[in-house]
Amino acid sequence: MPESIFDTEDATLKFKEREWQITRTATYEWSISSEDGDSVGVIRCVTPLGNDGNSVFDLELPGKPESKETEGTDWLSMIEYAANEYLDTNEPNSAGYRE
Repeated sequence: MPESIFDTEDATLKFKEREWQITRTATYEWSISSEDGDSVGVIRCVTPLGNDGNSVFDLELPGKPESKETEGTDWLSMIEYAANEYLDTNEPNSAGYRE
């Protein structure tokens, strides 16, 4: 993964022994997909430069639009959160690590 999501058009994140595809779909929006091509979520930059100098993102999960618990500045952790939610729903006994 690039250091900044803003440099990402199409990237692969290795997390929990799987590969997650991150694809830019708009200027400030990226889709997150599983290895099988399932939609895992969409991450959007809602404020390119927040009060503290960091960008602010929100995360939309399938079936859970506009959840305030998925807003923050750490885009990588938000993508991992989406992957964990996907695994909890689709593979409840999964475990692993970030490479």
